Formats: sequence, structure tokens, C-alpha cells
Amino acid sequence: MKKFSAELIAKKGISDYVMLPSSLKETSVYIAAGALAEFVISEDIAFPQYAKQKGIWYSWLRQHSVTMYRVGALSDAEKQLVRTYRGLTDPRFNGRLGINNVTTSVTSAGCYALLKTDPSAWSGLAANKPVVKPSSPTLVDGLLAGEYDIALMSGFPTAASAAKIGAPVEFLITSPSPVLYAPGGISILAPNPNAARLWQDWAMSKEGMDLWTTLSGSIPSRTGIVNSWSQQQPWFFDDPTARVEIDWAEFTDKQQEIVNRFKADLQSR
Repeated sequence: MKKFSAELIAKKGISDYVMLPSSLKETSVYIAAGALAEFVISEDIAFPQYAKQKGIWYSWLRQHSVTMYRVGALSDAEKQLVRTYRGLTDPRFNGRLGINNVTTSVTSAGCYALLKTDPSAWSGLAANKPVVKPSSPTLVDGLLAGEYDIALMSGFPTAASAAKIGAPVEFLITSPSPVLYAPGGISILAPNPNAARLWQDWAMSKEGMDLWTTLSGSIPSRTGIVNSWSQQQPWFFDDPTARVEIDWAEFTDKQQEIVNRFKADLQSR
């Protein structure tokens, strides 16, 4: 977003289409500043209310933080335990966990959801001393290198990509889980606005979203799409009843508190 912000300041557009922050609070700042062009896609009706702001942005995917583990590293009983953060407080996981840094959006949102719904589970998770990694790719690297058996709060696309290309990993959505969206829209300064509208209309169509879902393995935001590659795997797990809606105003107010708690519990040892 730094590049897009610089374009807005300079009043010189280079980007036709931009991916916006998954924090809808941040995205609303760009909308209020008039940074996005209005355009209603032809299949607008296929996007639920929470996955769009009609004529402004449309979401590519539902973003979740996921839990990954190496194939063969967990017993069947442990695979059941990792379905919830409460299960991950079991002492058997002490020293066997890695976690994404709180500076990533999926981790800060995941910590927000856990601290809001089950703060004692957060304390139990911290007691198992997860190794903190700076990003989803480095988190996966540590998992594959055997540094730990379980990687917590990875970005969904990173996990899906690793599994799709044959890495010996499986993953699931551990509960409770927040839902983020990956919005995108047309820049008000787009140098090729007509091309941008044509491209967005196709990308958000059923044909475009089917292709995107197949290639990425991610969970699409729009309706009418066959389950993604990830959702079709026998080891994948997701409990829709355990999702946590994010109050973006509250999340923004508490974000520094969440960062401080993460650092105190996981990075001060």
C-alpha cells in the first residue's frame, strides 16, 4: 500500500487496480479519501454483503489464519487436539510449536479473536513456548526443517501453496478463527481505467474466480464457486460455527494492546 499511497500523494497514477488492506478500517480511509473509482461489476449479486462494498471493492478470498503440521509428525489424537486453540494448550505440545509474528495481519487478528473469546487458552498456548517467526514463508521453512512440528497462524495462501506443490504438510483452520477479506478495487488515478474495469469484471466473474480458486487453493468470497482445492482435501478442517466476527473499530483500538501482550508472553523469554 506504500506504493499506492505515494501515487495518491503525487497525484500520478501508475496502478490500474490495487489490492487493499485486509483491515477494513484501513481500507475505509482510502475510500473516504476518494482513492477508488466507482464500478459495479456485472456479477455483483454473487458477492455477499460482507465480501464487498458495492461498486467500490470486491473481495478475492476469505482469509483465515491456519495451523500447519508436517505429515507424520502428529498422532490421530493430536490431529483432533489442534482443531482448537484450547487443545493446543495441552502440555504435550510444549516445545513443538512455531507461530507467525504479530506484525502480520492474520496473526494480530487471530490473537484478537483468541484473547476476546478465550483468554485462558491464550495463556495456555503461551506456556507451550512457541517459536516466533517473522512471516508465513519463514514459518513454513522452520516447520519443514523440523524446528517444530506445528506452525500456528500461517496465512492461508502460503499454506495452500506449499501443500499444492507437494510439501509434506497438512493444514486446517483452528478455532476460534476470525475471517478477513482480501479486497481490491480500481484506482481513481488508473492510467487505463477502461481496461481496469474489463479486467475486474472478468476476474470477479464465475470463470475468473473458478480459475483463481483452482490455482491458489484459497477459499473464494463469492458464491457459486466449487469448493477450493484445500477444502477438498481429506485432512482439511474448518468449523464455521466457531468463527469470530471482527469489530474493526475495536480491533484498531486494541491492536497495540494485542502487540504488547504478544511480545510480553512470547518474545520476552
